[in-house]
Amino acid sequence: MSAVPLVIVAVVLSLGMQTPSPKPTPPPTPSPSSTQPETKPQPKPDPKLAPIAVQIVVGTQPNLDALCKKGGQAPSAVFVVSAAQVFHCVGNSLHDHANHGKDPDLEKAVVRASANERVRWFSATRFIVTSVEKHEPPGVAPPKKNVAPDYPFLEPLPKEFRNEVIVTVRDEPGTVVQRYKASFNIEGIGLVDPDLICMM
Repeated sequence: MSAVPLVIVAVVLSLGMQTPSPKPTPPPTPSPSSTQPETKPQPKPDPKLAPIAVQIVVGTQPNLDALCKKGGQAPSAVFVVSAAQVFHCVGNSLHDHANHGKDPDLEKAVVRASANERVRWFSATRFIVTSVEKHEPPGVAPPKKNVAPDYPFLEPLPKEFRNEVIVTVRDEPGTVVQRYKASFNIEGIGLVDPDLICMM
């Protein structure tokens, strides 16, 4: 079996929204021995909220086309025939993923997740998330001052093949917009790049 990268583009928007406290309290007086700067605690994800599911479906084009026409598929699902044949099911028809930016229907395939929400990538075919890196789309200049985190999730990436990976979007102060590319290594498949937008 060969294993080739799967790529996911991610955009992170940091809103820095905090749950307001019911009553303002004065800050504690720092002790003289306290010299460590405070870091923002990351709230735990709400276990009652289901993760945003992104399914990766591997199969032949006729089988994937029939599955799409049957209905009930999320536009964010990634239908993979080969490295050169990657689709999204929008309106019960397959749309070529390579047409992102040209086909307006493919905007429905973009996954959007807010701060502290979890994203769940899953597939019957095992995969590894090999990296997540900052990435600017073609024709867009990178920001002059880039304050976005290098990595948009709280948990580290697993280093072994799995059928499921769940990560939680960071909560960052201020407003940050950043595109990321997450590379996946899927057993027996080539390079694909479903989109993910995180609002942190």
